[in-house]
Amino acid sequence: MSPRKGREGRVYRRIYMAGGKAVRSKSWTLLWYERGRKQTLTFEGTRAEAVELLDRKTASKRLRRRARAGGATNHVRLADVAVEYREDISLRLRPRTCEEYGRAIDRMLEDLPVDWIDDLSADLVKSWAARAMQGVKAIGARTVNIHIGALKTMLSWAVASRLIESNPVKEVKPVRRVTAKKYRRALTDAEVDRLLEASPKGYRGMWLVFLHTGLRKGELTRLRWEHVDLERAEIHLTEDLDKGGKEHWLPLTAEARGVFEGLWEGQAGDGFCFVNRAGRPWRNNLLSRFRACVRAAGIDEHGVDIHALRYTFATSLLRNGVDPATAARLTRHADVRILLEIYRHVSPTDKRGAVERLSIGRNGRNPGAGRDRAGKVVS
Repeated sequence: MSPRKGREGRVYRRIYMAGGKAVRSKSWTLLWYERGRKQTLTFEGTRAEAVELLDRKTASKRLRRRARAGGATNHVRLADVAVEYREDISLRLRPRTCEEYGRAIDRMLEDLPVDWIDDLSADLVKSWAARAMQGVKAIGARTVNIHIGALKTMLSWAVASRLIESNPVKEVKPVRRVTAKKYRRALTDAEVDRLLEASPKGYRGMWLVFLHTGLRKGELTRLRWEHVDLERAEIHLTEDLDKGGKEHWLPLTAEARGVFEGLWEGQAGDGFCFVNRAGRPWRNNLLSRFRACVRAAGIDEHGVDIHALRYTFATSLLRNGVDPATAARLTRHADVRILLEIYRHVSPTDKRGAVERLSIGRNGRNPGAGRDRAGKVVS
């Protein structure tokens, strides 16, 4: 059987010798060239399916040739543009950002009922957004806007790169967020004690590290032993680990250091610091474990999620007299005003304690504190 040519390569069956006879393979071999390098792939299926697969594999090559020729058109597969876009951003953006863009684009390619860009329209994207925010697996307006933004950015890049003629979803506006801002509160000292007492040992250590370092969930779950310096009692947050993409050194308290020392002995310092029973790093399943521990401790769940532990860390710094500039460096906020805006909630106890610490007058006493109704000083 003669080889069948795809648009940029060949599809054929290999012939090999067996028992002195020439035998043709039952599988198909795809051959094409990518950036000057020979690529091959073995495929089980029909000839038509093999040719279609080769067509998809070589789509990016056709896109680049069309861009050089200046003949951009919207009759291009969304998936082909996504391949080129991922390759481009991998050279410009941090790996974590590329992963986030990739997940958003994959979701859009899976959910949108079109394969070709010339079939895509603003109305289709708006309909998808409305469906995505309904049902059992509904997502919020913020997440919808992230997905739409990723799609728009990719297509705008394709226009600028002359891979397509126009961006059909350029005019799609972000979905309006009608929900109130999420309420979050700090845990009290009593609630912290109850949480730690009600949590199994493995989880207790993670909650302690959250409370004593202010790490975010994504930072803690991706923390490796190469980031922890037990001798200096510090955590080294590298640029790819920190949410803001900056390098930081965070001091460890005695309690947090003790947690890492216990983990080091149990894991021999290999790979991720915090892993589940299967030896894999925690992901979103850590959220459900935290909620279970909160319920077991009898803590009011309103305003309490795993990020509330970071909230408690920052609030504790401010309540214990740490100056806002130092607190902002420890929580890794670029601006002190951001820290004070996010953690601005003050309890009545905080307000009374602040007033009672006032030093006014010659004798340094609060004139209204420590006196009875007759105005006599009460010792």
